[in-house]
Amino acid sequence: IQAAPELMEVDEENGSESQASDDDDDDEDAQQSKGSTKTPKSHLQAISPLNFTSGEKELVLSPANIRDLIIPLFEHWVLNEDGSVHHELANDAIYAIGALGSVLPWTQYSSALNRYLGLVKKMPKLEKRLTRLILAFMDNFHFDLRQVKVDSQGRLLSNMVAPPTAATEPQQDDDGDDEEAEQEDAEQADAGIGAERASELQAERIHETIVHKLLPALRKKLSDTNDDNLALRAPVAMSVVRVLTALPPQTMTSQLPGILTTICNMLRSKAQSARNATRDTLVRIGRFLGPSYFGFIVKELMASLSRGPQMHILSYTIFVLLKEIVTISKVGDLDYTVEPIVGILMQDVFGIIADEKDAEGWTTKIKEAKVHHGADCFEML
Repeated sequence: IQAAPELMEVDEENGSESQASDDDDDDEDAQQSKGSTKTPKSHLQAISPLNFTSGEKELVLSPANIRDLIIPLFEHWVLNEDGSVHHELANDAIYAIGALGSVLPWTQYSSALNRYLGLVKKMPKLEKRLTRLILAFMDNFHFDLRQVKVDSQGRLLSNMVAPPTAATEPQQDDDGDDEEAEQEDAEQADAGIGAERASELQAERIHETIVHKLLPALRKKLSDTNDDNLALRAPVAMSVVRVLTALPPQTMTSQLPGILTTICNMLRSKAQSARNATRDTLVRIGRFLGPSYFGFIVKELMASLSRGPQMHILSYTIFVLLKEIVTISKVGDLDYTVEPIVGILMQDVFGIIADEKDAEGWTTKIKEAKVHHGADCFEML
């Protein structure tokens, strides 16, 4: 499943079912089904009993079978709380569930995602594992919503779809059946208006769910200042940005600054490790979005780091980001960012920041204030 989810043929119309067996792995499968702590030799070893081809005939699985039969097999390893499942096996199961998400239609995809969001509060011992599961599911978000018609603020132009109730807390139901039933009722109501318009309404409903429910929940997770969750900050940020790229440009433009502000504010932390992790996250986001969105990052950095020692952090962060962005930029790509960047660098080379660095006897615990990279940035520009 992890290696080639695109080879799975999903029958959304008649829900035909097929079965596959692998007698060679019966013993190993029995061991793993009992929660064996044996480490799999590879990602695919953990899921080898499931084959999606039988000779030359490709198997057809309905979305309901994937959700109700296959995914629960992997959840057995992910949701185990007694420590009997080896962490590598749990991670393999997480990746497999994420891959399965790439072939689920929106009704089943949303239902499963909503369920995992609800389980985070119900199973605090597994918070990190469940967060990784949610991120794996989101990394396989496969709904292209860029054609949804919205205004400059990312609001729907159509009034046929009401925004879902804003929620910063995920629903707490175990299976998401209520939400799935509502979505199925909406799809049935669309049946009489034509396939093209029904598809547009479905895309609009997905857009509203993402903007009003999923993104607020993930922003709250992103702003978590608990040091124990520091390692999850970058994956959460990347998942949010990936989902934003599937939305209309106007929606992305309106949502991205808020996400970047949340991340950039973390550079105010007194902990060096937190600042380093945040910079790494910004580098990954900058590389993913490319030069055309670099100006967004610079603008939010300037707003978040504007006084005192923060100016040293600002100039060093610009250097780190610029060093990465220039490797994927062509001549002229960063012209629109030159003015604000030069203003920052002038302070670093000739302004108060430079005076502090060169002052005799001046000491600081801020690592970023002990280096001079202004000239290097000018050279890169």
